[in-house]
Amino acid sequence: SGNAALTDLDDKYAIAGGPITGVVTTQSQSIGAVTTTALTSGVILLDFGAGNNFDITLGGSSTLNTPTTPSGGQTGSITIRQDSVGSRLLSYSGGWQFTGGTAPTLTTTASGVDVLSYYCSTPSEIQAVLTTDLQ
Repeated sequence: SGNAALTDLDDKYAIAGGPITGVVTTQSQSIGAVTTTALTSGVILLDFGAGNNFDITLGGSSTLNTPTTPSGGQTGSITIRQDSVGSRLLSYSGGWQFTGGTAPTLTTTASGVDVLSYYCSTPSEIQAVLTTDLQ
């Protein structure tokens, strides 16, 4: 993109496409798009193969399922918003891991905002930390 100048790409990226191999150095920002999902409830299934950063608004109590296609070494964040009603709960299934083995509690005030930051140590282990009550 025009925002990031990539260096040292000789023999690392085929013109026809494909993954970049080796170390890539940017001289400026490297920005990942945010995938937005509004007013969701029930089971939330994020596709980690399509992006790293997500923004969801809860319209009811929900379960954050194991994401599809996570990669070892992947990092990102999930902004979790309460709707105008609030009091929405979020549970976690699958490979989500939290400090002390206990899932965190969301801010439940109407229009409350939390951010779940994650690191995939392997495709089946996702360590996460919740930052609550952002304003």
